[in-house]
Amino acid sequence: MQIELFHDTSTATFSYVVFDEQTGDALVIDPVMDYDLPSSTVSRESVDRIEALLRRKNLKLHMILETHAHADHMSGAQFLKDSHPDAILAIGEKITEVQKLFRPVFNLSNDFPVDGSQFDRLLSDGETVQAGSIEFRVIATPGHTPACSSYLIGDALFAGDTIFMPDLGTGRCDFPAGSAERLYHSIRDGIYSLPDETRIFVGHDYPPEGRDVQGETTVGIQKQANKQLPAGRTLEQFVKFRTERDATLRTPKLLFSAVQVNIAAGQIPHTSAAGEPFLKMPVHGLPKLRSTPIRDRDPKLAVDLVDDGALLLDVRSDQEFQEGHIPGALHIPHDQVADRILELPACTQTIVVYCRAGGRAEMAKAVLVERGFCRVMNLGGIDDWPKSI
Repeated sequence: MQIELFHDTSTATFSYVVFDEQTGDALVIDPVMDYDLPSSTVSRESVDRIEALLRRKNLKLHMILETHAHADHMSGAQFLKDSHPDAILAIGEKITEVQKLFRPVFNLSNDFPVDGSQFDRLLSDGETVQAGSIEFRVIATPGHTPACSSYLIGDALFAGDTIFMPDLGTGRCDFPAGSAERLYHSIRDGIYSLPDETRIFVGHDYPPEGRDVQGETTVGIQKQANKQLPAGRTLEQFVKFRTERDATLRTPKLLFSAVQVNIAAGQIPHTSAAGEPFLKMPVHGLPKLRSTPIRDRDPKLAVDLVDDGALLLDVRSDQEFQEGHIPGALHIPHDQVADRILELPACTQTIVVYCRAGGRAEMAKAVLVERGFCRVMNLGGIDDWPKSI
């Protein structure tokens, strides 16, 4: 087995070609589609470098693997699929959770599938996969995102953004549905259980001054020297450190463009009436917009608003929601609305909030208005919803 590393300097991303020199079988991990943000122009220079290797070595591409839905670059998988239509595009099966989470964020239509069907294959934790003569094992490594998977090929683990070079540490956990606790277990109970000599190939490198860019380390070195999660660090210590560290990090500059493309398997998810592809960007931090006030606790108006596309938001507890709710309602407990604001659609969409009697809905409404949502209605309690519809 041979490994060729490709580094995209603009996004600090590593892509990998893994191939069997004797049989010519190959797979590609985390290809990059180049994107110029100021002009909103895509190109395929990074993929062309991979293609040149495939041609030079006369390799047959069997699979394209994504370690997760990246937030820092767009996937070049579709460029590769164009040239290699028989290659299977695969990702961890939990991508469906990420799709469900981000569909409302990008105001994607209900026709946008959230079952992972944009990919050719969804991979399960622990399964063994054959790509021509290359065999690999799937290891679910959630935490950075719920859908992160690492791929063990021989003595080489391709870990995506789960873990970085030892002087950097681990991936951040502050994206929606990220979890420092889950990341801890993914590394301590998963990656660190592999033999010390297992090579780790990382998804990015942001080297400190004085060090060259590097993409390879080992399990043994990580256990001894990872600055954020050495083998002896406790769960509580790591979660505290990771949470405090994440609070200081800026949003990746390509997050909103990259995620909406990557949950669609590297495809641009929107098309204009003229057939031109385009991206949608949510806007945060706007001052409260002037608009016609919405009358609260008006059941007929609430029904009309929902029929016209308003979002129903149930802010009761998990137990109350499970015991019964209005069909189609999004559920976020009232005390979590501020922390889960990215799960809501654009701030110009009308939101109809309800709870049991109206008090918690009023608190949630206040949070939404403060965050710039200009059309929010407090329906009141669930019993106020007309039973006849």
